Amino acid sequence: MTIGYDGTQSEIGSIAGRMQGTVENCVSYATVKGVNYVGGIIGTRDNAMGICTVNNCTFGGTVEATGSYVGGIMGGGYGVNSSAPNGIRTTVTDCKVTDTASVTGQENVGGILGGDGFVAQAWNGYSFKNNTFLGKIKGESNVGGIIGYYRSLNKFDNISNNIYAADCGATKGIAAVQYVDTNQFANLTEKDGTTYFNTSKMEINMRDTNTLYLYANDGTLMKGPTVRGCDWKADHNRTDDPLGKDAVKLCRSTNESLLPDDNGAGTPGNTPATGDTGVLVWVIALPVTILAAAFVLKRKEREA
Repeated sequence: MTIGYDGTQSEIGSIAGRMQGTVENCVSYATVKGVNYVGGIIGTRDNAMGICTVNNCTFGGTVEATGSYVGGIMGGGYGVNSSAPNGIRTTVTDCKVTDTASVTGQENVGGILGGDGFVAQAWNGYSFKNNTFLGKIKGESNVGGIIGYYRSLNKFDNISNNIYAADCGATKGIAAVQYVDTNQFANLTEKDGTTYFNTSKMEINMRDTNTLYLYANDGTLMKGPTVRGCDWKADHNRTDDPLGKDAVKLCRSTNESLLPDDNGAGTPGNTPATGDTGVLVWVIALPVTILAAAFVLKRKEREA
């Protein structure tokens, strides 16, 4: 089955092109074609503030788009215009794109979500977790194994335990983020195309609510990003480095492991276990050949 047969339309998905509400337990192996906001299950959300959830859906078909915001499960978040910089993001949980799937677009292409291009500061919590991408992905810019592009990340972005195939065609789980609100950088910082700031140091008495003002460690007032209609709020910062040392907690490839102290989400190749003493220990999954050799050696020692 082909959805968007001539490939000239936008906001295309095999279940819904533009949706508000909840989609769950859906399976599609369709070919989905379009221009912008094209997804295997959903094209885009219908408005900025309502609930939009995709849960436990599987896609194993083909997504072919000639434009931007292209994803294996969902093309993009609310994308009508930039009038909702504090809108609610889409919850995507427990979804899977199989190894039979392929996703192709130009810009902001993700294995699960193409991107969310307008939310500059999230004010509401949501979840984006436990999703898996095992297919192939291709694009010109901002190509991510899980998410192509996010305008911002702060404490309300509950993104965790998303896994993508190491050979899928993407080198990062989240390809690009414009703003990250975190306390991991001492001052306003530009790094690899991302602006890092900490709203716990925000000046809250400025009249211009479109522009973020922050205090440096030495007390100097710094001018941060300007986003029309954003009305920046203080203390929305994260406490991790989501694109650096903590990136694997959000998204990781099948070749990457979590650190031992992050065992709550599980670590490929390692199994956390509790012994009789109640102390958490790590049982390493050794190759069968090593275990067999150890058994033979032990048997020879006993025979001797």
